Amino acid sequence: MTHIPSEDIHARLAAVETKVEETERRLDKLEGDHEVLARLATAIEVMATKQETMTKKIDNIDQKVGDLEAIPVKRWRDLIGYLIAAAASSGATWLLTELPW
Repeated sequence: MTHIPSEDIHARLAAVETKVEETERRLDKLEGDHEVLARLATAIEVMATKQETMTKKIDNIDQKVGDLEAIPVKRWRDLIGYLIAAAASSGATWLLTELPW
């Protein structure tokens, strides 16, 4: 077995300890980053759920607005129908009263 001088052993040990410390520091940072990413993923899931709920509510409101917009149109159509019927009735009445029987 070859004999390794103690200075080399101490130097190698110091290098290994430095690498271990650096690796532990990087691992701690990665664990922290992982926690941040997990919180971010949870927040995105919550936002997606809220977005879906908002989309359903907006679709519902859009339908109701469409229904409300249709009411005046229906009323105008009914009114025009009544006016045409009244004009036709008046015209028929006038025509029947003016004809010589």
